[in-house]
Amino acid sequence: MVNAVNRSGAARALLEKTLGVDSTAPVPQYHARTARKRLRRLGKLAAPAAGGDAPRATPETTGRVALFTTCYGNRNEPELDEDLAVVFEHNGIAVSLLESEHCCGMPRLELGDLEAVERLKERNVPQLIAAIEAGYDIVAPIPSCVLMFKQELP
Repeated sequence: MVNAVNRSGAARALLEKTLGVDSTAPVPQYHARTARKRLRRLGKLAAPAAGGDAPRATPETTGRVALFTTCYGNRNEPELDEDLAVVFEHNGIAVSLLESEHCCGMPRLELGDLEAVERLKERNVPQLIAAIEAGYDIVAPIPSCVLMFKQELP
C-alpha cells in the first residue's frame, strides 16, 4: 500500500505541496519482507552469545560480526544487508543479527531532536554493548549509522 501511494501522482503532488518533496524525486520502495526477516529465514539470526564454528580472528577483527541492519537497509534496501552477510560469510566471518535494533538517531540529530536521539541511544547501546562483550564486531551497511555509533553517541 505504501508503495502504491508513493507512486500515485496525487499523493506525490500532496507531498510536494505540504512537505516540499519534489513530486519527481525518486522515493525508495518499502519492503514488507525486511532484511531482518530475510536473514532470519536464511538461518542467520542468532543471539550474539551463540556458539558455532570458531571464527577466524585477526589483529584487526574478532572474526565474527553483529549486523546492525539500519532502518533504510532493513525496510528500503534489504539486499544491502543480505549482500553484506554473504560477503562476510564468503570470507569465513560469522554473521549474527542483534537481538533487536532501532533507528541509529541520525535523522533526529539532523533535525536537532536531541531528546529522541537520547531515547534511541538508550534502546540501542545495550544491544551493541552485549554484542561487543560477546566478542562481536559491529557492522552496518549505512555510513551515517556507523558515524552515529562511532562519533556522535559516545
